[in-house]
Amino acid sequence: MSPKALAGVFLAALALRGGLILSMGEPQRGLVGDSPGYIQAAVNLSMHGVFSREEKPPLRPDTFRTPGYPVFLMGFVGRDIKPLEPHEFAPRFRAGLALMAQAGIGAAAALLTAWLAFLLWGDRRAALAAGALQAADLQSILHTGLFL
Repeated sequence: MSPKALAGVFLAALALRGGLILSMGEPQRGLVGDSPGYIQAAVNLSMHGVFSREEKPPLRPDTFRTPGYPVFLMGFVGRDIKPLEPHEFAPRFRAGLALMAQAGIGAAAALLTAWLAFLLWGDRRAALAAGALQAADLQSILHTGLFL
């Protein structure tokens, strides 16, 4: 499978996900349900080294969620932060960058789907179809714009 074809799948997926994020306007629109808990856990991990959704001390360790997504979000937490109110970001939480990183991961998933399909079937057209389906998957695109 040619690098150009894989790049095309990646760029198409990135354009769809990036277009959604740009159309959202404010990143706060990505906050749903338990989003503040993920972000607060990322803030607490970054600032205090404790996996907890608590907003103020004592920060009791939390086992309600796995730490994978909050660890990812840690990369977008600044140092001058405050506890989160519902539907509000910490002042230095770079929400737009986090959403764009999620778009990049989603686009990489489409590229990986095409590449693995080619390795599995050896058919370039089938691999491109698999990558295109992943790139255009509505649920995947919509979840790119959410903090879940």
